[in-house]
Amino acid sequence: PNGGPLAGLVVGALWQGTDVAVWVGDGKQLHLFYNPPSSGAPSPSLTLTWDDPAASTEMITAVASVSWEGAPALAVGCSQCAPLPGGGPVLPGVVRVFLAADVFGGVDLFPDVTDPAAQGQTANSRFGQSLAAFSDGRLAIGSAGSLGGQVWVTNPDSLTSMSLLAGSNSARLGWATAIGDPNANGTQDLIVGGPEALFGTSRFGMIRTGYEVPPAGTLPSTPLTPVPSPWYMQGPGGAGSLGPRFGQAVAVGDINGDYLDDILVGAPRAMDGA
Repeated sequence: PNGGPLAGLVVGALWQGTDVAVWVGDGKQLHLFYNPPSSGAPSPSLTLTWDDPAASTEMITAVASVSWEGAPALAVGCSQCAPLPGGGPVLPGVVRVFLAADVFGGVDLFPDVTDPAAQGQTANSRFGQSLAAFSDGRLAIGSAGSLGGQVWVTNPDSLTSMSLLAGSNSARLGWATAIGDPNANGTQDLIVGGPEALFGTSRFGMIRTGYEVPPAGTLPSTPLTPVPSPWYMQGPGGAGSLGPRFGQAVAVGDINGDYLDDILVGAPRAMDGA
């Protein structure tokens, strides 16, 4: 889902006890299947559609499962969506958080709460290009078109109080985001991709991590603070003026079975692709 507005399919699942909600996105819509059968052709229990599905730019670019007050929720990003009904800049990008009742149906667990939504602060900011969720429910939102790119960290219930990490040199920081503990210190780290980062005069791309993220519920509207030893990784050589786009996709997982988080980085324009 972090591959840009032309990404055609996103798939994932949420669990609540023994119940499961499977969601499938086809670019314009997100279809949710509640406890689907193991065989046959199920019908979606809910379909979420952007404001103007006919608009070519309004496509789902990122999805993340989050927890809100102990209940599952779904954050959905549309990085080239039109402004929310109250107005705003041109194509700022929009993130919506669909709370538990939307995801699992049945009784509304939060009847007095409107599903939160937020949009980018500038035109073509690509707010919602990427999404990643911390285990305590906080949400990282990539805004890869703002200046050098930005990543906002917020609580999913309001989407208003945000801390940010800003890029430079048109890095497109926030094109991809992931959460993990690659240094095994017991604290979740924010890993951010900037596929157009400049090193000298060449765009190699990069990933960055090593930033303190305030605890849930205490997020100030101030920049994130680097830890004593933040680090970055520069991309390899690539083709053409765009470079390898190292950092266009980022994921975290234990790939080699050593019980430690590994970082996987996509570089689609590297010499042989990676």
